[in-house]
Order: sequence, then C-alpha cells, then structure tokens
Amino acid sequence: PLWLKDFVAQRQSAPAPPAPHSRPSARVEGSSHAAAMPDMEISAAAKSGDGTVTNVGIKTGGAFQCPECRQKFDSEKAKQLHWKFIHDPNRHQED
Repeated sequence: PLWLKDFVAQRQSAPAPPAPHSRPSARVEGSSHAAAMPDMEISAAAKSGDGTVTNVGIKTGGAFQCPECRQKFDSEKAKQLHWKFIHDPNRHQED
C-alpha cells in the first residue's frame, strides 16, 4: 500500500532519536569500555579487574588472597573485613 511506502521512506530518512538517559562520557585511561564523568580521576586503590570479563570487579593486584574467592586485598585487615561481611556463615543477615 502507498501509505506503507511513505511510512518506510520517512523512517529511513529520519535521524535516529538519542538514547534515553544518555549523557556524554569520557574514557578512563587504560580501559576502552569504562565510562566515567568528565574530569573524574579514579585512584589506583579503587580500580579492579585486569580488563577481562572474568575479572570484572575483582581486585587482582593485592598481596592478601581471600581463601573463599578470587578477591585480593592490599592489607590483612581489608581481607578480614571482606570475609566477615561477605563469607562469614555466622553473621546474622536480615531478610
């Protein structure tokens, strides 16, 4: 039908609308996929992973390895706190 041809022609020539909730992003140095606010600096202590999908969110450069997961920490105290709040089976958790 003629109305369908007109509709298709209009859709093909019209520019695509912007994605909802999109905002400009800046690349984080050393990462091709991470987005950050412009002019934002991320400290070395806050960075995690090694660029692979397997290690997203896992700190891989610490000296203290959690005995129950792949997470590593810069101090024994940080490792103990992680274990207490993530792995301790005796910790009471509310629903």
